[in-house]
Amino acid sequence: VTVPRDMLLDRYGQVAEDGTYSSPIEGDSRRFFTMLGTLVRGRVSVGGAASAATKSALAIAVRYGDIRRQFDTPDADREVLLNDYLAHQRKLLPALATTYALHFAQAELVNALSEVQGGEGPVDEHRQRELESRAAGLKAAQTWHATRTIQTCREACGGAGYLAENRLPSLKADTDVFTTFEGDNTVLLQLVAKGLLTGYRDE
Repeated sequence: VTVPRDMLLDRYGQVAEDGTYSSPIEGDSRRFFTMLGTLVRGRVSVGGAASAATKSALAIAVRYGDIRRQFDTPDADREVLLNDYLAHQRKLLPALATTYALHFAQAELVNALSEVQGGEGPVDEHRQRELESRAAGLKAAQTWHATRTIQTCREACGGAGYLAENRLPSLKADTDVFTTFEGDNTVLLQLVAKGLLTGYRDE
C-alpha cells in the first residue's frame, strides 16, 4: 500500500520526495526526546491497566484464601483457612502492599500529566523530561509487578487458579505483553537512569 505523502505522521520530521530528511526541531537529542514525549500518555495508560489487572488478581486470590480451607487444625473440627497460613500471607500481603503504593504513585503521575500537558501554553521542558522519566520508571515497576503478582495469585489459588471462570488465566494472558508494550522495561529504566544522571550533572 502506498501511503499518500500528505497522510504521513510527520509532525516532527519530514522526508521530501527526493529522500531529504528535515525537522523543525534542532538537534538530534532534542528531537529524540520530543518524539519520546508523545509516548508518555501510552505508558501512563499501560501502567494503569497493569495495576488494574493486579488489583483484580489480588481480590480474587485474597477472597479465595478467605473461604478455602485446607488441612486439619489441632483440637478443632474445621480445617484451616488458606489466609491463616503464614506462607500464604507472605505470598499475598507484600504484593498487596506494593499494589497500594503503586496505586498512589499512579494517581500522582496522572495529576502531573494533566498539569504538564493539559494546558494551552508552551510545555515546560524540565517538567516534561521529569514526567517522561516518572512515566517510564513507573510503567516498568507496575508491569513487572503485575506479571509476578498475577502468577503468584494464580498459584495461591491452587487448581482453581487455572480455571478460566476464575479470570486469572485471562488476566495473565492479557498483561504479559505489558512488559514490552509502549517500550521495553529494561530500555525504559535506562531512560530513567539517563534522566537522573543528567539531573545530577546539571545540579
